[in-house]
Amino acid sequence: MSILQQQGILQDNSNMYINQIQVLKDMINTLQSENTALMVGKTAINSSDGGPDAVINVALQPTGQPSHLLRNPTPPPQCDRSAYPKVRFWTEKQFKEWKKTAEGTKKAEENTTVYLENENSEQLCAERAGKIMSMMRDIWHDLRIMKKVFRAKLANTYTELTLYKDSWKTNQLAKANYPSWKQNWFTKKSGNAVPSKHKAAKVETADIIQGSEGKCRKMEPADVPDSIDDNEEIKDKLPVNKGLGPSTGGATQRSPSPSPDSAGKFYDH
Repeated sequence: MSILQQQGILQDNSNMYINQIQVLKDMINTLQSENTALMVGKTAINSSDGGPDAVINVALQPTGQPSHLLRNPTPPPQCDRSAYPKVRFWTEKQFKEWKKTAEGTKKAEENTTVYLENENSEQLCAERAGKIMSMMRDIWHDLRIMKKVFRAKLANTYTELTLYKDSWKTNQLAKANYPSWKQNWFTKKSGNAVPSKHKAAKVETADIIQGSEGKCRKMEPADVPDSIDDNEEIKDKLPVNKGLGPSTGGATQRSPSPSPDSAGKFYDH
């Protein structure tokens, strides 16, 4: 065996171990999140005095151990393109160009996640793809916990945000102000754009604008779909995928539905 072959084997083993470490870290984060949710429920039940809102009020309180989604997540490993020469769709542009071909059009219609591949450019089996979908749905449920923390922190700090029913005022504030804040801080095409100091100050102080006589000027809310109301539940039932590659268990696999937030508010940064 040549030295180059030995180096190639060592590189493959190194990449495998890196991926395994990342999987273990993700599992730890998931377990921490599940434990947090269980502790919230346990505290709510134990603290309930029988009133109709007791469990809800306790559940809205932030816990001592926040969800891992509220902390800085472990950044994904930055893989070297040259170490995976067989990967076909390293960039979105490569996938879109392939999708325009006759082969790509046909396969994309049969399988909405055809772009998911392993290091040998092999399509993921149904079992592997199913695990990805399952974790994705779990994360979506965690996002609902974040919304509860958002409401609770505001209401516990400003009593004016308790004088309403069904959290509608807090929801309205979020709908009217989050899109412009997100646009300035996260949705720049470069991916790393940082707003200027002037723009940042404008965004951070946009909640309350005082006039010359101390009166608040009226703000024009953004035209945003009502997509973060309590009545909108995250759906576990996803559309059936026509094909996710070789099946290992014969189970029907489902492809991901669009994110619960139709405006793309919480899932792309």
